[in-house]
Amino acid sequence: IGVVSFVAGLLVTNTMMCALSVGLYRSAAARMPIYRAVAVVTGTYSLVVGLIFALGLTDLLQAM
Repeated sequence: IGVVSFVAGLLVTNTMMCALSVGLYRSAAARMPIYRAVAVVTGTYSLVVGLIFALGLTDLLQAM
């Protein structure tokens, strides 16, 4: 049950992050500077978290 809960939590969290990103992109599309800022923040967040996991630096992340 632990692994199922973990996977379900990952799916829910990723779905919420994607929905939030799409909502922000849509609301900012009419204003190009805001749109660009949201794109940069979203991309940077994704790259930083990916690099932390890829380089094995997970000790930098908060323990759950």
